Amino acid sequence: MAQNNFSRQPIVRISFRELIILFLIIALGISYIGYVFFSTRDEQKSQALQIALTAEAALPDEDVVQLNAIPSDTALIAYKRIKQSLSSVIRQNPKARFVYLYLLRDGKLFFMVDSEPENSPDLSPPGQEFTEAAPIDYQAIKTGQPQITQPVSDRWGTWVSIEVPVKEPGSGKTIAALGVDYNASSWNQRLFFEVFESGILTILLLIAVFAFRVNSLKNRYLTAEIQERELAEKKLATREDQLSKLVGNLPGMVYQCLYDENWTIKIISQACKQITGYSPDDLIDNKVISFNDLILPEYQQPIRMKWQECIAKNEPFEYEYPIRSASGDIKWVWERGNALFDEKGKVSHLEGYIADITTKKQAETKLKESEDNFFRSIEESPIGMRIISPDSHTEYANPALLKIFGFETLDDFNQIPATDWYTPESYQQYRVREKKRRAGLPVEREYDISIVTRAQKIKHLHVFRNKIIWNNELKDQAIYLDQTENQIAQKELLKLSRAIEQGPVSVVITDTEGNIEYVNPRFTELTGFSKKEAMGKNPRILKSGVMPQAVYQEIWSTIKSGNNWQGELINKKKNGELFWTRKSISPIINKQGKIINFISIGEDITEKKKTEEELIRAKEKAEQSDRLKSAFLANISHEIRTPMNGILGFAELLKTPDLEPELRSEFIAMIEQSGQRMLNILNDIIDLSKIESGIININLQQTNVNHTIRHLHLFFMSEAKSKNLTINYYCDLDDDKCQITTDPTKLSQILSNLIKNAVKFTDKGYVKFGYHNDNTRLLFFVEDSGIGIPPEEKDLIFDRFHQSDMSLSRRYEGAGLGLSISKSYVEKLGGTIRVESEPGKGSRFTFDIPFNPIASRN
Repeated sequence: MAQNNFSRQPIVRISFRELIILFLIIALGISYIGYVFFSTRDEQKSQALQIALTAEAALPDEDVVQLNAIPSDTALIAYKRIKQSLSSVIRQNPKARFVYLYLLRDGKLFFMVDSEPENSPDLSPPGQEFTEAAPIDYQAIKTGQPQITQPVSDRWGTWVSIEVPVKEPGSGKTIAALGVDYNASSWNQRLFFEVFESGILTILLLIAVFAFRVNSLKNRYLTAEIQERELAEKKLATREDQLSKLVGNLPGMVYQCLYDENWTIKIISQACKQITGYSPDDLIDNKVISFNDLILPEYQQPIRMKWQECIAKNEPFEYEYPIRSASGDIKWVWERGNALFDEKGKVSHLEGYIADITTKKQAETKLKESEDNFFRSIEESPIGMRIISPDSHTEYANPALLKIFGFETLDDFNQIPATDWYTPESYQQYRVREKKRRAGLPVEREYDISIVTRAQKIKHLHVFRNKIIWNNELKDQAIYLDQTENQIAQKELLKLSRAIEQGPVSVVITDTEGNIEYVNPRFTELTGFSKKEAMGKNPRILKSGVMPQAVYQEIWSTIKSGNNWQGELINKKKNGELFWTRKSISPIINKQGKIINFISIGEDITEKKKTEEELIRAKEKAEQSDRLKSAFLANISHEIRTPMNGILGFAELLKTPDLEPELRSEFIAMIEQSGQRMLNILNDIIDLSKIESGIININLQQTNVNHTIRHLHLFFMSEAKSKNLTINYYCDLDDDKCQITTDPTKLSQILSNLIKNAVKFTDKGYVKFGYHNDNTRLLFFVEDSGIGIPPEEKDLIFDRFHQSDMSLSRRYEGAGLGLSISKSYVEKLGGTIRVESEPGKGSRFTFDIPFNPIASRN
């Protein structure tokens, strides 16, 4: 029975006419989607390109040409102004993520400046290579034409870039490119939304046709058997379930409502919860709230009138309006719907689709505000501007431009061509420029003109001319700066300028932040910094690092408070040389009492300071020499008197009758030791006397360095053992390779003095000495683990008459001449002597002499 019922189910067939209608609906839907896609895309591109061209036109050309895409650009005023300009583009156009300038150098792209804050991790500093650049990123510079790229991915994401060439004033040569990056997903959001909406409408239309077809079939077979109807109803239920799922997946809400005062909802999809904050049950039959109550009061009547108009014309309803959600937030929605009529021609209900367009509306509002702000800034700008069509007709002129020429309205201005107001000389220059334009030749973008105003006054104007997108068309933009008063002031300033330029003192003028705006030739002569190198820098480039930071803080606080500062500073030249200058720094205050600049006047007093310092040093050196000589004579007296007392004392003891032989030998040894000590002192005094008188002789002869080292080791071994010290030596060369030409006596005396000191000042540990060979010189060393030398004494121990301990009660004997004599001998042999030491850890003395080997003969 079930099988028979199934076989009797009516077969749905689509007629040729229905196929044609279905095909037309699909074709129209696809055409409509395509139209929405391409028109939205073109509108986006046009708006983005206009923003980029406007941003490029607003760039100050004189600042752009100052940038070299190197890290030091960040100190330039030009860099900061351009960065502010790029940042303002981001603030006025939130859809844009990055705005930046880059140039082509050596076949690579380098960033010049971008819109990111200084502390942003996405900052691209000047000189950073644009390593992620695609081949298309080179085209704006190479072709000199604006372009919009396809989405390109890099480490920051996926972007659509608008790239506009930046051309050099005058030559028209492309020197850089300005890029504006849009996030690809954000860029495609509107395009997707518009296409999606049109696709939804097409789907709804197909659904309506399909539902109409199903209902027709249902009515056609209403009289069929019950089993066939039940089966058809099941299939219809399945289709309705599928349709419900499809509608439920839509981002907007599909509804069916009555045509009454509350728009009473009968059917609505689940998306209403996301859009309105209310569930379908809350809205159906106005259980909690009616849909009309969600609409803001001022829009309720216009919506009803719009529906009445559409119903009367049997047209689809389409409208944008705000609603208040359950949370109290205002949301904008877009609604498209149709009225369905009963058999009597009355409206039975309304059906349609409502989507949330809050984000779109907010973006449109911000764009409108940005455009209004941009136009307002032009209208209120003190700089004249006009937009010129290709046929030289002025389409727009701001109030400042009309005021410059002496007109009230644009119509009055257009009565006579602007060129008719040129002076004869400026008119000839205009004809030359116009001839170049018509011939397609490069024309300077920046030039000066003179005009005769409506009041018969001559004005001197500086003009900037660029291409700009205006009302979606490429036009010329001319910006006029009135420089009439400036030229008069310049003549007065010329006199003052010449006086400063030719003055004998250094003059520096800075802005209120301390950035240099002017230096005179004397500044360059004194510091070595050229004018180009100094411009834009801070005077701290002269900072020597010698003056306390408090001095500079005092200077800055004094002049910032409007007072003058005078004093003396140590500065540093470009080559690192230090110099003294007497400074006078004063604020420059305008008529309103505001500080606008600082001026610094400096006089070089280096020679005067050197003279003063030399006098002070000479006085201190004389006083120190006198003190050292006095101490030296006292020590020498003590050093001679001590062994002399020993000789006389023990000699007197030898006279004792019946003196034991052991004591006699001990007394004789003490007399010999004291005599040797006195002889050493006398030898040092004689050597020092020869050095002072300049009669010291160097006796160069063949010398075996290893033999000298071994001899000294043997000589000092017993003395070291008496103090329980370890004494070792090191020779870097074999015996057959250590023959050199030098003075063996002086070399032995130098090493002997150093080893003697090492043994004397070491109570425990070791003494080691020897040499290393570096092929050109022999490097000798004497190292110990003794008492060491205080840091403040290391630079003085080689001085004559100086000992680390100058008191008569010092622990170690000696006149303190050994190191001074050794230093003189080392220098006579062509070397230098040095010391490394740390108190309590020992000392290491090193000196070098030339290595001039002599071939060994076996």
